[in-house]
Amino acid sequence: MWTIESAAQALEAASVYEWDALLGDAAFLVHVDPDLLRRVVPVTYQPVSEPARHTLKVYRTVAHRLVGVDPAGRAQVLSVQAVRFRVEDCFSSAVEPGMWSCEWASGGSTPHGLLAQLPQSSGEAAAVGRVDGCHLAVTSDYDDAALRVWDLSYGTQIGQPLFGHEPVQEGGVRSLALLTGVEVSIVVSAGFDDTVRCWDLLRGERIGDALDSGRDGVWAMASTLVGGAPVVLVGGDDALHLWGSPGHWERLGPALPHSGQVRAVATAQVNGVPVALTGCADGTLRAWDLARYEVIGTPLQGHVGSIDAITIVELAGRTVALTACADRMLRVWDLHDRSAIGYVPLEGASRVNALAALPSNFGWEVLIGSAPAGRPGGTVSRFILPHSYRASDRGIAATPTLIRATGIAVANVNGCRMAIAVGGPDETVQLWDLDAATPPESAGHRDEVNAIVATRMANVPVLLTGGEDGTVQAWDRSTGTPAAQPLVTGADQAVDDLTVVDLGGRSLLVTCHRQEEIRVWDLATGHLLTEFDTDCQWVRGVDTVHIDNQPIIVSTGGYRTQLWDVASAQELDTQFDKGTAYFKAVGTTRIKGRPVAVTTAPAGQVKVWDCAGGEPFSLVGHSLDVNAVAAGEFAGMPLALTSASYGTTGDVCLWNLDTRQCLIQFEAGHSVRALALTQIGTRLTAFTGGEDSTIYAWDCSLGQPLATLHLPDTVTALTWDKDQLAVCFGNEIAVFTLQK
Repeated sequence: MWTIESAAQALEAASVYEWDALLGDAAFLVHVDPDLLRRVVPVTYQPVSEPARHTLKVYRTVAHRLVGVDPAGRAQVLSVQAVRFRVEDCFSSAVEPGMWSCEWASGGSTPHGLLAQLPQSSGEAAAVGRVDGCHLAVTSDYDDAALRVWDLSYGTQIGQPLFGHEPVQEGGVRSLALLTGVEVSIVVSAGFDDTVRCWDLLRGERIGDALDSGRDGVWAMASTLVGGAPVVLVGGDDALHLWGSPGHWERLGPALPHSGQVRAVATAQVNGVPVALTGCADGTLRAWDLARYEVIGTPLQGHVGSIDAITIVELAGRTVALTACADRMLRVWDLHDRSAIGYVPLEGASRVNALAALPSNFGWEVLIGSAPAGRPGGTVSRFILPHSYRASDRGIAATPTLIRATGIAVANVNGCRMAIAVGGPDETVQLWDLDAATPPESAGHRDEVNAIVATRMANVPVLLTGGEDGTVQAWDRSTGTPAAQPLVTGADQAVDDLTVVDLGGRSLLVTCHRQEEIRVWDLATGHLLTEFDTDCQWVRGVDTVHIDNQPIIVSTGGYRTQLWDVASAQELDTQFDKGTAYFKAVGTTRIKGRPVAVTTAPAGQVKVWDCAGGEPFSLVGHSLDVNAVAAGEFAGMPLALTSASYGTTGDVCLWNLDTRQCLIQFEAGHSVRALALTQIGTRLTAFTGGEDSTIYAWDCSLGQPLATLHLPDTVTALTWDKDQLAVCFGNEIAVFTLQK
């Protein structure tokens, strides 16, 4: 029987030959300290035995979620992750009686190949290098503009964060570069504060003073060695500037003029000459002789829009540049004869954040970091540029990955072809094994799930989920298999909320999309039937009521709550005035037979609207922004559950809508994002799902927690259906039952 102490002692005493026995033991992994395991076992280590490979693969993808969680909670997270990976769930036996059992979980975004997630609040840029035989990465932080140095073999931080840049609204650090072929290994950072700074990489000390660009700005930066001496290249508003003696900043040659902002810089050796490549805001690519400080030839043209990223590779002994642009095209250039070789379409990208390339067996594997419109983080695609690639009009198709990042770097670490990704939505630095990483499965969401509702399709119980990827997915509630083809609601139109309406025996799906309109679909066929143009800029929630036995849609968002007759596709004339609050969510129920809608808003505002024409009223009790609501009738009593959250905390109120009184108010213990309310036996039970990846079940009569469920990702939506709890977390959905 393992304990936390015995697991730590066993790991520290074990030789490398004994690791497999420990790493294949689920009970050991549940009890061992995740930070200790990372310090002892390299992230690139692969067990020999198949059971150990499976358990360690599952463990690594959620190890960062297990820090500070007790063994029972760790077992819950690992059990769900094993179900997602479709491997034997050897962790569920460690879940204590009375806890939750995972019946099924979707796996469309299962992170195969994810080696580690390192704590960093909001990454922006990354650079890699090797110093004294140690593979290192340096990453930057958006919030405090700090730099952090990581040992890539173990995924551990080296030293303390490096502070110097001043964070501004646009960000902290634009770009990073490592210089390791000099007497002192240094990292150079270019900040959004228009300064360039230099650091001793191993000592963690600042070198000299900051280089202030003044009015010229800093848009891009790179570093290289010219004649054995370090040179820093800084792209400004209309010129490229070269600086020697980093930290003391000796100007080298004149400013090299451009016709606009220098948005990307890279360096290479072409025919033995040190060359700088610059991408300009006007879409041109320029080459510069760094020994002579002069331009090479005329600008290369082909892009339409700013060139935002450049990387250099070698093909058949020739130096080749890859450039990416806001025109959604990656172009390939031979730098020896300055000719265009080919292109790769970047589907779904609005701009490119990063390019990186790593040798593979067949050529170069190229990673493209791009930012889709309206998404919180970037997506990364990959393709192979073969050694034999030659000039052609034929494009190469890029394959999507599960990596989400705005900055990316690559390295070969102990034989592992690794990608280092920063700036994703989970606020970590991610380390990926590119050879083990797989593309997303065909079934499932590609982005965060926002809403869930239980219904029936062809008389089969299903769960419908709507997500940031603009799709509605239907899941067989019993098996978790897709019950229908995904409904694509529109390009770059996230599904914020959804509900189902029965109109004369015909099931209709209602969706809202962070815009003015509400859309109504035939659930069986997926055909769009109609759109309602609302009087608000952003519809945040939809639900349904019945008036005179006719289904009515309730929408809320902006400063309006409105009613819509489904049969006539017309707005009902109500007495609902435009409010002064920005409404966020809606739930519906009945008070003495009269349909009502409960809406939430900032500054503690909860409002109840009589949909049959009565006067609205407010519920007073919250002080923070109210962001979620669940409503219904229980034992003949109309109830509403609301949550208000700020930062890492939140409070929950249970309201009797008939008496307009708060029955109980309690601290949720986390920032609440989703709510559900149900009756289990004779006990009224509330569920709160939080940003901290946990769900609490609450006894509503006492305001006391009954059970806790730990999950692999942020909880985004909840519903209780047929004695089971359906949970959306991250991009996935899972169904749970209580073991007792």
